[in-house]
Amino acid sequence: MFEQEVKKIIAKAAGLKEIEIALETPPHLDMGDYAFPCFVLAKTMKKNPVAIAEELQKKIKPDAYIEKVKNNGPYLNFFINKKAFNESIIKKILSEKENCGKGKASKEKVMIEYSQPNTHKEFHVGHLRTLFLGESLSRIYEFSGVKVIRANYIGDVGTHIAICLWCYLKFHAKDKIPENKGKYLGKLYVEGVKKVEDNPAYKKEVSEIHQKLENDDKQLIALWKKTKEWSMSEFLAIYKEFDVHFDKIYFESEVEKEGKSIAEILLKKGIAKIDQGAILVDLQKYDLGVFLIKKSDGTSLYATKDLALASRKFKEFAIDESIYVVDSRQKMYFQQLFKVLALMGFTKKLLHLPYEFVALKEGPISSRKGIMALYEEVRDAMIKKSYEETKKRHADWNEKKIMQNAKQITLSALRFSILKIDHNKVITFDIDEALDFEGETGPYIQYAHARICSILKNYGKKTDAKADFSLLHEPEEKELLLLLQQFPFMVADAKEHYKPALMARYLLDLSQKFNEYYHKHQILKEKESVKKARLLLVSAVKIVLANGLLLLGIDALDEM
Repeated sequence: MFEQEVKKIIAKAAGLKEIEIALETPPHLDMGDYAFPCFVLAKTMKKNPVAIAEELQKKIKPDAYIEKVKNNGPYLNFFINKKAFNESIIKKILSEKENCGKGKASKEKVMIEYSQPNTHKEFHVGHLRTLFLGESLSRIYEFSGVKVIRANYIGDVGTHIAICLWCYLKFHAKDKIPENKGKYLGKLYVEGVKKVEDNPAYKKEVSEIHQKLENDDKQLIALWKKTKEWSMSEFLAIYKEFDVHFDKIYFESEVEKEGKSIAEILLKKGIAKIDQGAILVDLQKYDLGVFLIKKSDGTSLYATKDLALASRKFKEFAIDESIYVVDSRQKMYFQQLFKVLALMGFTKKLLHLPYEFVALKEGPISSRKGIMALYEEVRDAMIKKSYEETKKRHADWNEKKIMQNAKQITLSALRFSILKIDHNKVITFDIDEALDFEGETGPYIQYAHARICSILKNYGKKTDAKADFSLLHEPEEKELLLLLQQFPFMVADAKEHYKPALMARYLLDLSQKFNEYYHKHQILKEKESVKKARLLLVSAVKIVLANGLLLLGIDALDEM
C-alpha cells in the first residue's frame, strides 16, 4: 500500500505513469524507506539528476502516508508515516491470519507432475528433491489462487523391471520374502545390474524377459503386477508421511500402447523415420540431435510414452499448462520431446522445471551402482538424533510426546534442508547440518515460531488489535515490519520463478530478525502500552512464519 502511494506521488510530480516507476530500498534505515533514482528522468527532462531530485522534493508535500521527502544527491528519499505504516501491516496480518499473503482465485488450471519414482528400485534421499519441490510449488500455486492438479508418473515398465525380475527368477525364486518388500526389490535390481556387468552374456536373458513383458506373457505379467504393488505400498506410505496427496497417478504401462500408435502416426506424417530398425526423429536442424522413439528390437522408450501422456493430461483435466519437475540431466530430452510435440501440431503450454541432483559425501546417488542413502535409513537416523535433542530440552515430557516431536522435527528438517537450496544447485546431503537448531535449518524457523507461542502463552491473556503502534520505533522493530510487508511479494516471486528456495530464505531472514529482536528487547516485562504493541508485532510474525512454513509443507510447532 505505502509503496503504491509513493509511486502515485512521484507519478503526479514527474508526469510519469506509475508502471514506469521503480523504487529502491536505501542502504541504511536513516536514509528513508524508499528511494527513487532520478537518473531515469535525466534524458526526458534534459537536466542533471541532482537538480531533478531537488525540484521534485520541493513539489512533493507530506500527507497521511508520507512523513517527509528528502533529496540525497540524485535520489529522492521517502520517509513514511511510521504509526500508519506499523498499524496497517500488523492489523492486516492479524485480520487475515491464515489467508495473509493469499492471492485471488483465478480460472487458471495447472498440472504439476513430480516425484516419478521407478518401481522395483529403492526410494532414496535423491527422490525427495522432486517430491518436496513439486509439492511446495503446488502449495505456492494454490495459495496464489491457481487450481492445481498434482500428478505423479510412475516408471513401472522398462529395462530396470526386466533386470529386477530376471535376477529374482534366476537367483532368488525360492527366497523367503522379507517384510520390507520395496527394499528387497531394490537390492535385487542392484545385484542384477552388477551380475549383467560382470557377465555380458546375461544381457540376452534380460532382453528376452523385457520382450516377454511387452508381449504380455501371463506368468511374467502376474509377477510384475505383484512386485509392482510391493513398490507402490512403500511409495504411498512415504507420501502419507509427508502429507502429499496426488490427484492423479499415471503409470508408464498405461500409455505404452498409445505411445506405439503415436510412433506409427509420426512415421506416416513423415516426422519420424526408420533407421536400422529403430524409429527416430531427426532434430539436428534445430540443434537438438536425434530423438529415438522406438528401439530396433521393437521395445518402447520413455519418449514413446511421454508423447502419449502429454496429450492425455490436457484431455483429461482441461489444464492450461503442464509443468514437469524432472532432474536437469533430462533437459535435452524434454527439449526434444516438446519439439516433436510441436511438429505434431501440439500447441499446449509445457514447461520442464529442471533441478540438480542430490549427492552424498561418497558422490552422486546412483541406484545402479548402489550408492544410496535410503530414505527410510536416513529418516530413522535423524529421528534418533532429534529424539535425543528433544529429551535433553524437555525432561518433563513423556516418551510419546518426545517421539512425536522428534518425528515432526525430522520430517521438517529433511524438507527444509532440500528446499532451501536453489533447484539449479547440487545438494550434498548432511544429517547433522539438517538438524542444527542454530543453523539455516527448518528447526531454527520452527523454534522461532515455538518461542513466540511461548511468549503469548506466558502473557496468559487474549490480545486485541488495539495498541499505540507508534511505540514500535526500535530499528529491529522496523526491520521486522519491513520483512512482514514483503511476505505477499515473496509468495508471488516464489511462484513466478518456480523457486520455493526464495520462501525458505525469506523465512530464515524473518526468524533471524525475530531472534535478534527477542534477545535485545523485553516484551513481557515492558510497560503495558509497549508490551501490547510488541505482543501484536510478534503475533504477526508468528502468523507469517506459519503461513510460509505451510507453503514449504512444514509444520509450525507450538513447542519444541
